[in-house]
Amino acid sequence: MSTPSATPAPEAAQQQQQQPSSIRLEILNPHTTPPSTFHSIFHLLASAFGGSGGSSPIWDNMYPPPRPALEEQAAVGARQHAWEIKNPDVVYVVALGSFPDCVDGEERPLGLAIWGKPGYRWSDLVERNKMGEEEREAYVGYNLEFRNEWRRTLQSHRDRLMGAELYWYLSVLAVDPAYQKYKIGSQLIDHGLALADAASLPALLESSPAGKRLYESRGFIKEGEYPSCTTWKGMEELRFPLYRRPAVGKRVKVDSEEGLAME
Repeated sequence: MSTPSATPAPEAAQQQQQQPSSIRLEILNPHTTPPSTFHSIFHLLASAFGGSGGSSPIWDNMYPPPRPALEEQAAVGARQHAWEIKNPDVVYVVALGSFPDCVDGEERPLGLAIWGKPGYRWSDLVERNKMGEEEREAYVGYNLEFRNEWRRTLQSHRDRLMGAELYWYLSVLAVDPAYQKYKIGSQLIDHGLALADAASLPALLESSPAGKRLYESRGFIKEGEYPSCTTWKGMEELRFPLYRRPAVGKRVKVDSEEGLAME
C-alpha cells in the first residue's frame, strides 16, 4: 500500500475546487490503461495519505528521506502501479470524475480501491539485484526490506484469522480529500463487497481510525489489533486493526465480463 508524503501538483489542487459533473467507477485494465492514469493515481494517493507535506513512520521507513521532487516521485509511483496492476489476483477500481471544463471527455481519478481477489497473497519482491529493469525502475528509492516485512506481517495476521478460507481483501481505499462529501469511498467499498457477496465470501481489511465508521456501517467486525515491524523507527507502538466482514450470501448479480455490480 502506497502512502506518499507529498502534496498534489498545483494544477491538480486547482481542479480540486471544481464540482464534478459526474462520477463513475471503472476497473482498470492492466494492458490498456495509459501511463497518465497511473501518474494521476500517485497524486491521488499523495493527497489522500500525505496531506500538506505530512509524513508517517510507515512512509518514512518505506521511502526514506531525502526524497526527490514531487514529479520525480510521481514518475516512479506511476511505474510501480503500472507494474503491480499486472498481478492477475489484484483489481484496481477507480472513481473517475468529469468536470465541465474537461477537454474531449477527459476524467480525473477521485478515488481508488485496490482489492485482492480470493486466493490473493502478498509475495515478497525479489532482491533488488535480481529484479528486471522494469521492477527496478518501479521501486527506485524504496526500502524493499521494510516494505516486504510490513506486508508479510500483515499477511501472517490474516492467515492466522482465516486459515485456508477464501476472502476478498481491500488493500487500499483512498479518496481525494476535496471530494469526500460525494461518498466516493462508500461507492468503492460497496462495489467490492458486491463481488464478495456474489461469491458468498467474506471480506478483510486493515483500517485506520478514519475509516472505522464507514467499515463498521458495512458490517465489518474488528478482530484485533496487531503490531508490525516493531524494530523499525517509529513503528514500536503502532497497531494495525484487522476487520472482517462475514459472508452474507448472494445478494447481487455481477456482470461477469466487466466485474461491475449490477442492480
